[in-house]
Amino acid sequence: MDRLISFGLPTDRDAGDRSCKHLCGISRPLSGCSHPTCRLAIEPGQHFGSRYPGKPNEVMVYDFLPDVLLEKAPNRSEFLGALVLDKWTGNADARQAIFSRPGIERWHGGGRPRGFLASMIDQGYAFGGPQWSFFDSPLQGLYWRPAVYRNVRSCDDFQPWIDRVVRFPEEVLENARSQIPREWILGEEALLDALLKKLLSRCKRVPDLIADSVHACVNPFPEWREPHAVSRQTFASWFQHPPVKVPESQQS
Repeated sequence: MDRLISFGLPTDRDAGDRSCKHLCGISRPLSGCSHPTCRLAIEPGQHFGSRYPGKPNEVMVYDFLPDVLLEKAPNRSEFLGALVLDKWTGNADARQAIFSRPGIERWHGGGRPRGFLASMIDQGYAFGGPQWSFFDSPLQGLYWRPAVYRNVRSCDDFQPWIDRVVRFPEEVLENARSQIPREWILGEEALLDALLKKLLSRCKRVPDLIADSVHACVNPFPEWREPHAVSRQTFASWFQHPPVKVPESQQS
């Protein structure tokens, strides 16, 4: 989480690493986690958690906003920064976000809060999730709401985040690597080091990975004006008129 903050993106800070023995002694619900087919016990050792964005009894958190509110989010442009990060890290999932009001005064110089702030969550499928690899796809990492990309015209709209990736300091990754608990990567140290080396080698490819989205079957950037842009069905029209699957019996 701190890597996203240093990258200049809004996210919920981590709640710190806690020993399972300590957590399991707090209350019964922490003694395990639910699974569709069973209840899984929490193994002893360090675990990672995200902090709730505010006081739970005071702050409401939403995973959806209607377009009229989403377009008024003061930090809506940071979805573009999130896409830069997701393309760089090979996020195999769609972009996930939540919305809340705490701390919004800093965007308006105090006074009554206006709108909702977006926070980027769930980076679990970076590096292809459990695959620890990079499978690049034009639609990978995109947020499913077309409103956040409505005004994108070129790679210049993804600044300053593109420059932050292209010039990303190697020592920042080395520092992050040194903070990972040893038991989390036991026996996989060499695989992790190879993954980080590959990540650094991708820095200068990010502008091309973003531009490739224009050539997808669904174009998330209908206002794109850079050369070689190809007209495609847009995100908005896709959600209004999604493709109809032809039954196999009718296929030639």
